Amino acid sequence: FRKLFPVILTDNGSEFTDPERLEAGALVPGKRRTRVFYCEPCSSWQKPLVESSNACLRQIFPKGVDIPDVPQETVDLAASHANAKLREALDGKGATALFVAAWGRKVLELIGIREIDPKEVDLTPGVLGLPPKQGG
Repeated sequence: FRKLFPVILTDNGSEFTDPERLEAGALVPGKRRTRVFYCEPCSSWQKPLVESSNACLRQIFPKGVDIPDVPQETVDLAASHANAKLREALDGKGATALFVAAWGRKVLELIGIREIDPKEVDLTPGVLGLPPKQGG
């Protein structure tokens, strides 16, 4: 974990309100496994690739879906599609391809992400078997 996530850069969302717990984790009490840093409010430009991924996930999950209630396998599938999307900021590659090049397929598998052919990327609720978004 420490090698993969030495730093977490995030906003002040409710899921990150306990930085000490995130930094320490539950496996080795008292030992810091990462560092959590917060972007300034209203400064999404400080983490543009994260914002791009969030935008992809907002396309997949219809408004009103409470992510903590979604099964982990469903979240993993959505993340797999979002991370396979080719991005200009990554020299036309997807985040998954760069991750595999750096860490290998085994680590990708361990974190629950699968490789999706960029031509097969589906950023709609339909990829999860959910009904289409209502009202545009």
